[in-house]
Amino acid sequence: MGGVTPLAVGAYGEVSASVCELLAVATEYGATRLWRRLGCGSEAEARSLVGAALSARCGVAFVREQAHLLECRLHRAMPCARDAAAVRERQQRELQEHIARAGCRDLGRGDGSGAYGMGAPTGEHYQQRQPTGGGGGERDVNSGGERAVA
Repeated sequence: MGGVTPLAVGAYGEVSASVCELLAVATEYGATRLWRRLGCGSEAEARSLVGAALSARCGVAFVREQAHLLECRLHRAMPCARDAAAVRERQQRELQEHIARAGCRDLGRGDGSGAYGMGAPTGEHYQQRQPTGGGGGERDVNSGGERAVA
């Protein structure tokens, strides 16, 4: 049993040699086990696919976690950052209340981030219709039935 190997990741996603070695071992293991399932002609072919996928996924995870770490520490560098976040949340809440009082409907995703309109139908009121190819009727995808086109 060996000692502890430090794994270091930099602020911009750069990694130490030990992380590269770990990814190489994981790539080799994955290629050996998955090359047939991946539809590759050989383990060497699979090694390329698995290695690219591992390094891309790890790289994104490293950078995302660095951003999360910075976000969690932002209040130390900018004491007013928490206040600004609270103000943004209050403004968003007030906007939602105003929209509700005005009788507007959310035309977006339903989470308050979309467009708004007065009395406009929401997504559930729309019906998708596709031509059936015969008889001039249209197929109503929502109900599975046929409708005549006027």
